[in-house]
Order: sequence, then C-alpha cells, then structure tokens
Amino acid sequence: MILSNKLLPRVLTQVLPATIVALLAIGYIAHLSVRDAALDTHRKKLERVAAQSATSLGVVLRNVVDTAHTLAGNDLVINSLIDLSGRDGYIPALFQSLRIPGSERARVTLADFRGRRIAANAPGEGSDYSAAVWQSGVMKGQEFVRTDADGMIVAVPVYIAGLVEGMVVIEIDAFGFSDLVRLPVQSDGYAITTTAGDTVYASEQDLVRPDDAGSGTGVWMSVDATLRGFPNLWLVIGDRMSTVLVPIERQKTFLLVAILLSILAVTAGILVTAFKVVKPIRTFIAGVESVGNSADLSYRMEPFGADEFRRLTESFNTMLSRIVERRTEELSRGNAMLSQARQRLLDAIEAMPNGFMLFNADSNLVLYNSMVAQLSPHLAAELKPGISKRRLAELDLREKHPEYSDAELDEQVDILRAKNRAILAQENPEPIEYEMKPGVWRRRYINRTADGGSLAVMTDITDITIAHQNLLHYSHDLERSNADLEQFAYVASHDLKAPLRAIDNLAGWIEEDAAEHMSEDSREHMTMLRGRVVRLEALLEGLLRYARAGRDTSDISWVETGFLVSEVVEMLGVPDTVHVAIPENMPRIRTSATALQQVFRNLIGNAVKHHDGDEARIRIDCRDLGATVEFSVIDDGPGIPERYHDRIFQMFQTLKRRDELEGSGLGLAMVRKLVQTHGGEIEVVSREGERGSVFRFTWATCETPAAEVLRPEARHAA
Repeated sequence: MILSNKLLPRVLTQVLPATIVALLAIGYIAHLSVRDAALDTHRKKLERVAAQSATSLGVVLRNVVDTAHTLAGNDLVINSLIDLSGRDGYIPALFQSLRIPGSERARVTLADFRGRRIAANAPGEGSDYSAAVWQSGVMKGQEFVRTDADGMIVAVPVYIAGLVEGMVVIEIDAFGFSDLVRLPVQSDGYAITTTAGDTVYASEQDLVRPDDAGSGTGVWMSVDATLRGFPNLWLVIGDRMSTVLVPIERQKTFLLVAILLSILAVTAGILVTAFKVVKPIRTFIAGVESVGNSADLSYRMEPFGADEFRRLTESFNTMLSRIVERRTEELSRGNAMLSQARQRLLDAIEAMPNGFMLFNADSNLVLYNSMVAQLSPHLAAELKPGISKRRLAELDLREKHPEYSDAELDEQVDILRAKNRAILAQENPEPIEYEMKPGVWRRRYINRTADGGSLAVMTDITDITIAHQNLLHYSHDLERSNADLEQFAYVASHDLKAPLRAIDNLAGWIEEDAAEHMSEDSREHMTMLRGRVVRLEALLEGLLRYARAGRDTSDISWVETGFLVSEVVEMLGVPDTVHVAIPENMPRIRTSATALQQVFRNLIGNAVKHHDGDEARIRIDCRDLGATVEFSVIDDGPGIPERYHDRIFQMFQTLKRRDELEGSGLGLAMVRKLVQTHGGEIEVVSREGERGSVFRFTWATCETPAAEVLRPEARHAA
C-alpha cells in the first residue's frame, strides 16, 4: 500500500504526462503518414484521369481538323472550284447541311484560292479570308490550327492536280468551343487554359493550375496535362481538398478517439500495468513509423495488449486494407484496359492480309501473325518469338538457293543484312520485291521503330507479277498486230488504187470514143461504174486512215479547243442554214490536235450531212472532269433509233443506202478508235420518235509539269 501510495503520484506526475504526449505524437505521426499516402494516391489518380481526359479532348479537337480534311478531299468540293458556273446548284446545299458534332455553333466555309467565300453552312455574307495572316500559308499547302480563348479556327488546303485551289475553314467561337470541350470528367472540376494563361473553359471558376494550388494546402488538389496534338492547350483537372481529405479526417477523428481511450485506459490501469504498457506503445509506434517511412501498405500489426490497443491496431490495419483495396481496384482497372488494348492490337495484326513481323533492338522476333507462315511455309517449323532476324534470313536463302554451301550462305546473309540496314537508314524506305522461288514473288516493306527495332510487312505479289508479265506480252502482241494491220492497209490501198485509176481512165476513154453510139442506159451504166470506182477509192483511203488512227502522237501540244472547233466548222464549209453554237469557256488542253480535229470533223460533218430540215442547229458542250474533258455534239436532226446505237460505230455500217447518201461507213468507227486511243469513251443518246442526237465523248489530257498548269480562272485569260 505504501508502495502504491508512493508509486501513484510518481506515475501520475512523471509517467502519465509522458504517456499522453507519446500517444498524441504517435497519433500525429500516424495521421501525417496516412495523410501523405492518401494525398499521393489521390494525386496519381488525378494524373491518370487527366492523361485519359487530355487524350479524349485531343481526339475531339482533332476530329474537327479531320472533318476539314475530309471536306477538302470531297469530290463535290474539289469539283466546285473548277465548275464555276454550275456549283451553285449543289455546293450551297452541301455546306448548309454540314454540322460539327459537339458544337452546333461551328461555321464551315469554302473559300477560293484568294480567300473569298464560296459557300458556308450558316446564312449571311460570310467571311473574306484574303487579309488573314494565315491565308498565305494555307495556300502553300500548310494546315492551320489556332485555339485560344476566342475559340478555334481550322483551315486546310483543297488540292486540284497537285496545286492548292481553295481552302476549307472551320470557325468555332468561344461559346461553341466551350460546348466542344465540355466532356464528362471523373473529378470535381476541370478547365481548359492556354499557355498564355487565358481560360477557354472552366467547370469551376476557382479551379487553378497546380503551380498555384500548392501541395494540398489550398482549396483544390489539381494536376495538368497538355492536349495531344494541341501543345498550346492545358487540361487542368482537380478535386476539392474537402473531398480529398474526407477519409483522412475520418481517420484523424478515429485516431484521436483511439488515443483518448488509450489515455483513459492507461490512467485506469497505470498502477498495475505501467511497465507492460510501454512495450505495446513502442510496438505501435514502430508499426506506424514503418508505414510512414516505407509506404508499405502491406504491413499489418499483430493485435496486442488490452481491448483498447487491440481495437486500435485492428482499426489501423483496417485503414491500411481499405487503402490497399482502393489502390488494387484502380490498378485492376488499369491492367484490364491495357489487356484489352493489347488484345485489340493482336487481333488487328492477325487479321492483316499481309505477313507481319516485329523485331526488337537486338534483332529478335517479338510479334508475328499466322500469315507469315502461310506466305513462307519454310519458316513455320522455327517461327516463334525470340528467333533472330539472321536465322530467318538463312532459312529464306536456303529455301531459294539450296545449292549454297554454309560459307556461301553466311556470305549472302551478311550481304542481305547490309542491304537491309541501308534501307532502314533511309527516311522513307522503298519496298523490296524479290522472287522467293521460281514463279513465286514477294514484296517486303521494312521500317525502323522508335525503340531501335524494326518491323516487316510481307505481301504475295505473284498474281500481280504474272499479270504484269502477261500484260507486257499482250502489249507486244498488240503492237505487232497493229503494225501488221497498218502495213496491210497501206499495201492494199497502194496496190488497189492503181487498178482503180486505170479502170476510171478506161471508162472515160470508152465513154469518149463511143459517145455517139451509146444509149441512155449505157451512159447511165458508165456513170455508175465511174461512181463505184470513186467510192471504192474513198473506201480504201478510209481504211488506211482507220488503220493509222491514233498512232501518230508527234503533234502533242497545247490546244485551244474552242478555236479548233471553229476551224473544223470553217473547213467543212458549213452552209448558212446550219448554225453551230460554240461556248466561250472551251478549255485549253494538251493533246493531239490532229486526232481531236478528226473526231469533231466527223461528228459535226455527220450532223450536217444527215439533217433533214431547212435549218439545222448544232451545239457544242464541254465539261472539265479533271484528268479528262467531256465534249458533246448536240444536233436537232432526225435522231437515231436505239437499236442502231451499237451498229453505227462498227466498220462499213450506214443507216441509209449508199445510193441515197454517199459514205464509206468508217467515220464513226474511226471516231470511236481515236477516242479510245486517247483514254476516253463515246456514247450516243437518242430515242426513236424524238428529234435530235447527242454524241458525248471523254478525252484524256496529257500529263504536264506543274509549272504549266493554269488556275481555272486564268485559263481563259491565257
């Protein structure tokens, strides 16, 4: 009892204050450790969300740029820059229907090469970009993208024949841009800011950049990330500290309660357990410090001591378990996403119609698809990850050259690898085509990867190669046949003309000598004889022209088609009763003037010759299709029944008796041959019972240097 009376004041005055201070210190240390760990975990979570959201927003903004490029490549848009007179019938309707997903306020405009508006998806006068500082860059083929607090502007060039003839401009104002970047984000708030410090959009006005937020001591915990493809834009994402610290404050409260209970327990049992309490406290402190110093969340304390300490350690362990569960859940989600992405990549590679092989920096195979074994069955036995590129080269060469010795094989492998290294060193390597074995051809694309490895894509081109060889063979046969045909036509024409002239002369002499003794029937027969001779001679000349049609390409030059048609009309001696309308916008093209003149001479001559009225009207139309020009010869004659549309293009075919209308029947056949020789097609549009016929044909222009290509507006001025 004396000991107790002496011990109690001593313990109460010396041990108890120290114990209280120690418990408070332990609680504070535990609180700081848990707080720092929780803040670090939450910050990493925000960084992942920021990276994912920045990628998503970058894709949204890039879709606007891709939309502009898609429009710039649209056939109607491209054609509108050429079809100056007809584009009002379709281009305004096209652009009025355009909408940018996510931003109904986006304005889409088509402008010509001077920056003047052609069409837009919104009513009004529109914009004139001729004074814009970026307009000249776009007309040089540069993509322009600007994003700031005022909105977004995208301008991409529209190409025709390799030259920029206009541009597609997408403008999104500040309100529309805010709608565009307003996406669901897993946080209390996010904002889009520029590198200049301007705020494009903010879900919470007081959200600031991490540099301003401090290290968890302010109102927000925030992180930032640049938008992929838009380095001048920052995504700031954050959670309010009140949200971040809720679980931490709960743990703080719990720790305080636990410390208070511990103090009470110590006070109540201090006389009998004073020395026993020191050890559990030290154990607890060591556990807390271990977690705080190592951040090892797998650490667990063994329950010890009385119920209060046991509950304290259990609560501490529960807290660590919950933190681990939360982190494990986040890691599982991340691993699942990575696994899905990897599987999609593998499925895509396997679905490729070509062989695919990926090598690491050590030239060892990392990834391949089953098509490699199908294209190269000799590799199937050893094809597996880890096999060296050199071993694969040895198998290829051994398959192609089984006669090689080991020394020759090594030498050829070294030569082949040196060639491959030289190809990989190129910026844009050309594909390699080789004969795997007799009759089996392959094409291989190789390129270097960013990590120092390489990839190879292998394609079977056997059918293509065989087809090419057959095509060359057929081409040589055709050239031979054409030469034989021309020679035959020339010989036939030359050998037959002399007898025909003799017959004509003899008929003339007979007619002169026997003029007094010939009856009217005899005179008519002699006239018919001489007419048949003239017709046969014209037929032979037509055959010769048909055989030679389209073979002379020496007169390729710039041709003013309007002037050429006018010359044809003049040469034909068209009577005053025939009115030929030639448009003013006939194009200037590079082609064979003689061939094109022959086509128009036959078509216009037929329209005049076959017309059955007192007056005739013939109209020439044209339409620029880019690589080809479409011409039309339109008349108001008797028309051609549809059952004769194919027949009229055949040799020696006419729709009238030759006694009624003189002709060889070769004109339209030669026209079709000339048109097809110059990369075009011809058709006739006419219906039985309706007057008029339309002969429509296309004509390819010769390729010219870029410097010789004129703008559509400048062609007529030239």
